[in-house]
Amino acid sequence: MNKYHAYICTAALVMAVMAVPLTALGGHVSLTPEKAVAIKSASDKPVSSFAVQFDISGIAEAQRIDFAVLKLAFNADTTLGEGIGIYVHAASQSWEGSPLARVTPVETVDTLMTISHSGTGEESEAEFDVSDIVRAWYTGAATNNGFVLSVSGNIDSKFELANKPGEWGIMLDVFFSKAVE
Repeated sequence: MNKYHAYICTAALVMAVMAVPLTALGGHVSLTPEKAVAIKSASDKPVSSFAVQFDISGIAEAQRIDFAVLKLAFNADTTLGEGIGIYVHAASQSWEGSPLARVTPVETVDTLMTISHSGTGEESEAEFDVSDIVRAWYTGAATNNGFVLSVSGNIDSKFELANKPGEWGIMLDVFFSKAVE
């Protein structure tokens, strides 16, 4: 093979790789909730949990979900310096998003529960590895009804997502790569 033939082969390979969309090779998406609703234990009680749902349909087919992390900014009533446990579950039923809090809880699937987080105070942050749940949604092994975030202990403790007007203090980062066939 002469050097001109090598240049032509290299150029053809570079052009072929450039023609493939990056999302087909893998990548990362940061998603904001498609819908969300705050949940109270009673109408006169503070918000103690949230249901949020993300649309993952934008991830191209034939990908492997490598890692998914739910990032949460929250404010919590942690009087006397006590921390709260935050739990993330997969919702087992569909529900409607609303800017108004609801009293009816959203049912969850305990078998897909992720690790809890213990945090305190105002403007706290937490991250949850939700890879197994997102992987099950992506492959169709489970229905994507979103997540339910709740606090441990006193269900009437104040728990709110730290949000800006029109935004919830929560994001789902999904990292994926091309599935090996």
